[in-house]
Amino acid sequence: MIKSIHRPIHVAPDFASWPVYRLEDVCDIASGVTLGRATSSKKVRSVPYLRVANVKDGRLDLTEIKIVEATEIEIEKLALRSGDVLLTEGGDPDKLGRGTFWEDQLPECIHQNYIFRARFPKERVCHEFAAYQFGSAYGKAYFAKYAKQTTGIACINRTILGGFPLRIPPIEEQRRLAAQLRQQLSTVAEARAALQAQLKAAAALPGAYLREVFASKASEAWPSISIDQIAGVCGGIQKTPDRTPRNFHRPFLTVRNVQHGYLNLDNVEQFEITPKELERSRLEKGDLLIVEGNGSLDHIGRSAVFDQEGEWVHQNHIIRVRFIPHLAFPKYVARFLASSAGREQLIEKAMTTTGLHTLSTSKVAKLSIPLPPLREQRAIAARLDETFARVATLRASLEARLAAVERLPAALLREVFGG
Repeated sequence: MIKSIHRPIHVAPDFASWPVYRLEDVCDIASGVTLGRATSSKKVRSVPYLRVANVKDGRLDLTEIKIVEATEIEIEKLALRSGDVLLTEGGDPDKLGRGTFWEDQLPECIHQNYIFRARFPKERVCHEFAAYQFGSAYGKAYFAKYAKQTTGIACINRTILGGFPLRIPPIEEQRRLAAQLRQQLSTVAEARAALQAQLKAAAALPGAYLREVFASKASEAWPSISIDQIAGVCGGIQKTPDRTPRNFHRPFLTVRNVQHGYLNLDNVEQFEITPKELERSRLEKGDLLIVEGNGSLDHIGRSAVFDQEGEWVHQNHIIRVRFIPHLAFPKYVARFLASSAGREQLIEKAMTTTGLHTLSTSKVAKLSIPLPPLREQRAIAARLDETFARVATLRASLEARLAAVERLPAALLREVFGG
């Protein structure tokens, strides 16, 4: 039974004209269906239901809707109605009190027990206004303060949600502010979608530029040379971390350090290396490092040119290619391997009879590289470096703008609800 609005707890200091009520006094709160439960009735039917994954901050993601078997009584009790506000109980911090409202997106739908449903009397509370208030800094602060906390997990229950101090101005004011926020947030969503589309297009530019070089008519005239004709190929050394203080530690590159086109040197292990191992696997500037893959398509052929000073070595899951200086330019070969033509060849070479993908020194040695004269290799690599730098600048700018847009919803909600 929905209680009438009759007793304000206190008056919010920032909005003196807005009385505040306990949520359970102004709406009907219900949790949803429990999966795997036993039912007393054998008469059940399939019905769509909302999971936590479907309920995002300020929106519903209905790209994947699952089905549950439920009785007619359960379906009647839990069927969502237009205007129902949905809130997740928590778990991970980003799921705590996350929510939005239902607008009959499906003809029939119920919800899981990890989602609370709040149903308001339409003549007294605007559901959009309430949903925006839950999603504001004011709402999130309440959930964070009163949630039950364990290690890395925070949850709200029916009692905590029922005690939420909902600010309720007159219904006309609620509707006006909700309409204003809806329009502003819609504009933000359009800006977000436009920037995401631009970022996707920018992310595709390097591949397009590589195709322009390596699928051009000019490239068809270049001779195809196997890597073992222009370079020496060898594997690395097998090591496990040695944390004890010894005298011959050296930086040791692992698969995680070799990314697509660059070295990530944030977490480089120091290993005990024997002089013999150092002599066999010491890296030199200009060495091309290629990840063998170990079954992962993302890892296959990931490559970067080594450019560090000092005595470095690499593990056995990285293949080192050392070019004859007057025959091949390392950055040029690295760019080819990153192109669609290079990737196709790497994946083809890496296929094994068991269906896994992994490279070896012998497979890398037989990779075929389209090889123009050395001067042209250098010019192509320099041109691509310059182009990729511009793309990186563009992506950084778009990412900064997207981050600014992502902050706007919270800022717009703060203008109404404070916090």
